[in-house]
Amino acid sequence: MASRIELWPTDSFAVPDRVLHSAGGRASKLAFLNTGSDTLLASVIDRRGTIRLRAVDLDKDTITGDIAHHQITDGADCYGFSFDVSPRNQQIALGGCGFLVLLDPRSFQITHRFTGLGEDFQCQVVSFSPDGRLLVSCGSHHTLRLWDASTGELLVEREYFLPINVAFSPDGQTIASTGSLRKGSPSVLLWDVQALLQDAREEARNDAK
Repeated sequence: MASRIELWPTDSFAVPDRVLHSAGGRASKLAFLNTGSDTLLASVIDRRGTIRLRAVDLDKDTITGDIAHHQITDGADCYGFSFDVSPRNQQIALGGCGFLVLLDPRSFQITHRFTGLGEDFQCQVVSFSPDGRLLVSCGSHHTLRLWDASTGELLVEREYFLPINVAFSPDGQTIASTGSLRKGSPSVLLWDVQALLQDAREEARNDAK
C-alpha cells in the first residue's frame, strides 16, 4: 500500500531502476496491459477517499491520469478495490466499494455495470478465468461470487468467512480462495467450478418448482 511505484530490473532486483509517485494515493495493485505499447495500470486509494484506476506511461515515467474513479465516504478507507485484465486484453474488471464494472482496455470506457450487488458489497479481489468467460469476486461481503463475464449474470454465490484473495487454476477447473467455512478456522479453500455451476443449476430448478 505504498505511495510510490517502483520499477525493478529483472536481471538483478538489486535496487529499483525507477520510482514513480502515485500522486498522493496508495497503490494497492499493479498489472501490465499490453495493447500495442507497455502500459502499467495501478489501483490507487487517495486521501480523499476516492478509489481510482490509473495508467502509467513507462516511456515517459508519468502517471497519465485517471481511467476510472469512484468516490466513497470522505476520509474513509475502502477494504476492497481490485482489478484484473482478462486473457488477450479483452476486458478489464474493476471492483470496489459498492460496484463491479467491466472496462474496454483501449478506451477505458465502462462496457458493463454489474447489478444486484447489495449495499454492503466491497470487492477485495476479482479474477478472470483462463478463457475469459467467467469472473470470480470476493471481499468483505463474506461471499464468493461467480459471474458470466460476457453477460454479467450471477451464476454462483457462496457465503464464507474471511475472504481475502481468490484465483483460478491454469485449467480453469478450480478456484482457490482464502477464508473459512466456519468462524475461527481460516484456511485455503478449493472450489470445483463445474460442481459449483451444477449445484447452482439444481438450486435454480428447485426454486422454480
